[in-house]
Parts: sequence; C-alpha cells; structure tokens
Amino acid sequence: MLFTNITTLAIMAIIIRAPWCHAGLIIPKASEALAVINVETVGDQTLHWYGLANEAPPSPFLTKKACGDNKVDCDSRHQASTRICGLLWRTLVSSGGRAVPRSPRAVCLSQRGEQCCTSWAREVPRPLFYRDLAPAVQKISTSCAGNRVSGLSRDTNLAGTCTTQCLSNRADGCR
Repeated sequence: MLFTNITTLAIMAIIIRAPWCHAGLIIPKASEALAVINVETVGDQTLHWYGLANEAPPSPFLTKKACGDNKVDCDSRHQASTRICGLLWRTLVSSGGRAVPRSPRAVCLSQRGEQCCTSWAREVPRPLFYRDLAPAVQKISTSCAGNRVSGLSRDTNLAGTCTTQCLSNRADGCR
C-alpha cells in the first residue's frame, strides 16, 4: 500500500503510543480514519470490527477472473502471534455464513494481551461474509510461517472487489 507522508506520520504516532485498554483486552488504537464499529463474541473469541470513521464511496468491483491470486509479501514489522492468527482464521471459517458488519476495513481477535488483525485496502460494496476473509489469512499465515506473522496478500478477491488484504497485529495495515 502506498501511504502519503501524513498517513505515514499518523501511523508512526500510533505505533509509538502505548496501547489502550477496552474490556480488559489490549487493543492498539487504529488510525484516525478507522474506528471500532462493532464488537462481537463468536464462541469464546472476541472480534473487534474496524471501519471508516468517515464513510467513503464504494470502490468498483471486479470479476473473480480479474484477481484472486493472493500473491503474498511477508513483512518483519507489526508481527502477530501465529497461534492467535490461527484462532482468527478458525473463527472466520467456523462462522463463514455470517455477514460482516456494514463497511468494515479490519477485524481483530484479541487474547491475553495480543491480537491478530486482518485488514483490507478497499471498501467492499457487496455483502462480505466471514468466509471471504479466510483464504488470504490462511495463505499469509502459511507463506510467512514462524512463531509470529505479518504480511499482505495482493490481488485478493473479497466478494468481487479486488484489493490488498493484510495480516498483522494492528487494524490499520501491516506496513
């Protein structure tokens, strides 16, 4: 993802700040553009959904033939626990038919002071289901294997929208 200098500075400011606490879980504050839009419990896991604070117009969607290769780039920054990312993946798969809340851009699973998040670059105008997020989460986890993981999947198809999907320890991207 390309960032402007202001966005990069905002992200650096977020990284430097200490995490804030919500409901006993440590959740890093997302960028000013993202806000928690929903908190839900699935089984014994808590998911925090992040969306645009100021709603943007939906991006155009593409057909599955235009994207969906999930080309992965691993990163050493903002690494999340592979175990917690596995829990996030299992939660997305086991709840596959559930619809994602309106206009989110990230979902995080928190446990024992750590979190794993998957975020995506474009708003998805079509209905997005939990299962739509799982393939890139799995491919990034597998491709960037180790005790900790951070990476992005380029060319990801989310319900007909071609975008970049990230897996890291924060809601606003892995880089």
